Amino acid sequence: KMTGRAETEPPGWSATVEAPFPRKSRPWEFPRVYAERRERRWIVRPVDSQRSSDLRSMTDATGYVVLPPSQGSPQVGESVWYIPFIR
Repeated sequence: KMTGRAETEPPGWSATVEAPFPRKSRPWEFPRVYAERRERRWIVRPVDSQRSSDLRSMTDATGYVVLPPSQGSPQVGESVWYIPFIR
């Protein structure tokens, strides 16, 4: 916003969960995911490891999902907000 951009929120869209996301006890979580488009909708699944020391999980991921404090562990078929790493 300080640079004059009108858009200040990261772009994203709704995606369907293909595999469950285990949650930790953090208020907000941003797990890395692999996303793909199937039959005109986005499907996401968590990458194998969410550990910060696991660099392969960063190269395998296509983006992340936003899990607010009010949301429990997303289950298969539920919707989550997906934000890609690359526009």
